[in-house]
Amino acid sequence: MDVKDDYDMVIATPEAFLAARHSNSPWVQSIEFVIIDETHMLMQDTRGIVYEETLVQLLGDRRELLLLSATIPDLSLIHISEPTRPN
Repeated sequence: MDVKDDYDMVIATPEAFLAARHSNSPWVQSIEFVIIDETHMLMQDTRGIVYEETLVQLLGDRRELLLLSATIPDLSLIHISEPTRPN
């Protein structure tokens, strides 16, 4: 995914983000805050694993996240905790 050097914001699908992260794209290293829309996709069979992997990568990188969804039927179904790492 090509991103100009003078960006303030990058809008990408979870798949594009993961591809950029795996290829060590410079913009991925510099992001500080991520908004993920359609968070209810975590509960779907089709793309849920992609959303889950995206969250795992972002939490591991200690990025600030804002998860959005207008259609989560029961918010208690989603639980995100701090990742733990061995010392």
